[in-house]
Amino acid sequence: MNNSEKDNLLSEFLVEWSVDHLLEMPIEQYIVGGGDHTFCYWVETKTKDLGNIKGQNSFIFGIYKRKEKSKQYQGRYKSDGEFAWLADFGESKGAAFRNVKTELLKVIDHSENGRFSLIEESNLHPFFKWKVAYLYSGQRLIPIYEKAVLNRIAGHFGLKVTKTTKISEIQEIMMWNKPAGMDSWAYTRYLWERFSPSDTVTEIENIPIHTTGIARGRRASEIHNLQTQVRTTTARTSIIDPKHQRLQLALREKLRDEFGEDSNILFEQDYVDVKLIRPDQVCLYEVKTHPYASDCIRAALGQLLTYTFSDSDERKKKLVVVGQHPPNPDDLRFIGFIKGILSIEFEYMNVDL
Repeated sequence: MNNSEKDNLLSEFLVEWSVDHLLEMPIEQYIVGGGDHTFCYWVETKTKDLGNIKGQNSFIFGIYKRKEKSKQYQGRYKSDGEFAWLADFGESKGAAFRNVKTELLKVIDHSENGRFSLIEESNLHPFFKWKVAYLYSGQRLIPIYEKAVLNRIAGHFGLKVTKTTKISEIQEIMMWNKPAGMDSWAYTRYLWERFSPSDTVTEIENIPIHTTGIARGRRASEIHNLQTQVRTTTARTSIIDPKHQRLQLALREKLRDEFGEDSNILFEQDYVDVKLIRPDQVCLYEVKTHPYASDCIRAALGQLLTYTFSDSDERKKKLVVVGQHPPNPDDLRFIGFIKGILSIEFEYMNVDL
């Protein structure tokens, strides 16, 4: 599966299994053993190319529909004849599923908001919860789940691995060391091919960069819709992420804190995400939701330069790329390189959500 197909599959998953859907999801739509259109089937099988967790016991999902209904369970496992579940989640099928779903929604919330260390607190199986966390992380996490491979990667990056080393710590050091010039798909492939037991090594693919076309003459506007939207074309289904609007609103508050409540801040004027008008300067902000600072910069810089070229205001310009996450060391080198070759003021800014 190529990178474009992976992007499409991830978008398809997020459309099908939105948080709103999960909130109303009955047990029949969750379980393994309930057909090929359940949440667990999608996580384990349909999205296998987004990180493989197959080959594990069905108890990794907390509860599942049994095939061998005559088998008896005791101790840490319970069964009502049709379903089997981990006793830690409850005494009955209903209680177990409610608790599993609660844990699932917590993992998703932590992942969407970048609170990866809190995922460790969930008592869902590590393979399952980290695969779910990846799917909802905006590609911030690295979809590698085998602990032995993760330990080798951590050691390579200088993290001393012990029995108490947490997966979130390893994820953090992988994110911290992602090269600015490498897409997250390519980075994952590189790490897997270098540190997994497989002897098969193939060439890393180059990832094309797609930018949004720009039209002129749009008036400034306000942000009203913070709901997830679905956009379908003949080529693909994609998510219109409300995180973009949340970042814009958080950026406005940050600018108001710095420049005052009465500062002249415009949304979407001439398609610029955020524009700050100052007496001696116009600051153009382009917001991106990509997982890494360098990814945001690559996607935004061409747009910002085009906005600058077309802007008739004669005041000095400042270009700012805005993302959710702070830059890692290689991102910082990339930012320094961009600043060194541009004759216009440039900055990367991260805004917490």
